[in-house]
Amino acid sequence: MSRWLIVRRSAKTDIRDARRWYELRRPGLGREFIGEVDATLARVHAMPMQFIEVMPGVRRALTARFPYAVYFRVEEKRVIVFVVIHTNRDSEVWQQRLDEELGER
Repeated sequence: MSRWLIVRRSAKTDIRDARRWYELRRPGLGREFIGEVDATLARVHAMPMQFIEVMPGVRRALTARFPYAVYFRVEEKRVIVFVVIHTNRDSEVWQQRLDEELGER
């Protein structure tokens, strides 16, 4: 079954902020980061159930090269990406964001 991939505004902001940070460290690195995130999102879209469920209804995909995690929810007709965050961030940060995003529905 094909599902729509929805990347929430907050997750897009996460990605944009990280790209800027990497680009400031080395020109071109931000573009490489975006390529890695795009590849991870493609895997999530293609086979979302292959990723570990970290809390009820929420799954996590890790990027291969950069230390980032993509948190998402799988629904019948869509996959919704809520958070894209550095793996060293306190887990309370992404959990709070998920609570805010899921409470929005």
